[in-house]
Amino acid sequence: MPRGLPELYFFRHVKGISGVEAGQKFGDRYLYKWWKKACENLKIDGVDMYGGTRHSTVTDLRNFFSPEEIRSSGTLHSTNKAFERYLQIRREDSLKIYQDATKCRDYAGKIKKDT
Repeated sequence: MPRGLPELYFFRHVKGISGVEAGQKFGDRYLYKWWKKACENLKIDGVDMYGGTRHSTVTDLRNFFSPEEIRSSGTLHSTNKAFERYLQIRREDSLKIYQDATKCRDYAGKIKKDT
């Protein structure tokens, strides 16, 4: 965020919250309070807000970018070890790679037969 905009904030209260005015920025712990409540509702234990949001971000970005692009520009991880904790390969991703490879092999075989 540019240093020239110190009053710009992303999370603001809506109308109807007791003790705050609509449009007022969240307090230091307000978002964290709701993060903990969401984890409790989902029966998730031991995931802090930083780790949880970092993981979600990397997981979603891999649907659009290569791991190298995400690491270098998207998350700015300084080490591969830290990055790899967040970018975990799903079983579905591995299966798709092998299915696509099979399609390529079948297509190449068809072309070879036609020539």
